[in-house]
Amino acid sequence: MEIDRDLVVQVGVTVAVVGAFVLGLAVLSSALGNEVTVDNEPLDGTINGTYNGDVQDGTVTLGFEGTFDNGIEAPVEGNVTGTVENGNVTSGEFDGEISRAIDGSLSGTVTDVRLDQEQSSLDAEFSGTANGTTATQLTETGGLVLIGLLGTFLVTMPVFGYLIRRFTDDES
Repeated sequence: MEIDRDLVVQVGVTVAVVGAFVLGLAVLSSALGNEVTVDNEPLDGTINGTYNGDVQDGTVTLGFEGTFDNGIEAPVEGNVTGTVENGNVTSGEFDGEISRAIDGSLSGTVTDVRLDQEQSSLDAEFSGTANGTTATQLTETGGLVLIGLLGTFLVTMPVFGYLIRRFTDDES
């Protein structure tokens, strides 16, 4: 396949139209969208990552940084407070922050906590709640504008294709 002027024009116009469509989507979501508030959203899954602090029998508070996983992974950081017996936390509480899927606070209980003191790693089952904000949701007006934007895109692409074809036919 030879790269000639016609191919460059076709690819350039296609990239420009798709770029304008993506830019329109970004403007639409920021101008006509609302963040959804999450209050006491139940979350069950696992947490795994690294901890810092001394692990001695008795009550401890360990700084934690890692991920929450329940099919979707999200970064978390905070403190695990619990009772240590024989080098493992028998039960405890987690209080910290979560980001990405939900941006806000995360708190709950941790069970089946497994510590690897050589690696400073912690794995546990988590059951608790999150508070914060999540994805942007379009307003009703935003939904109508989205339909209009999609319609414009669907009409614009063939029109530009026709114009490019006419332009190349006129030159031949």
